[in-house]
Amino acid sequence: MHHKKFFDHEPLFTPRSFGLGWNINIHNPIGLALSIGLAVVIIGMLIYSILNNGL
Repeated sequence: MHHKKFFDHEPLFTPRSFGLGWNINIHNPIGLALSIGLAVVIIGMLIYSILNNGL
């Protein structure tokens, strides 16, 4: 019987499929949280900028 380990997930960073550098892996729970947090921050900054400066 396979017991679930504390850290039994995909790696947090994966090599990019093109270009140089690394990707955040969304199949890892921490990577998913980082990706969602980054998206929320970017969308929040966009909305804040539109409300304060207009289009």
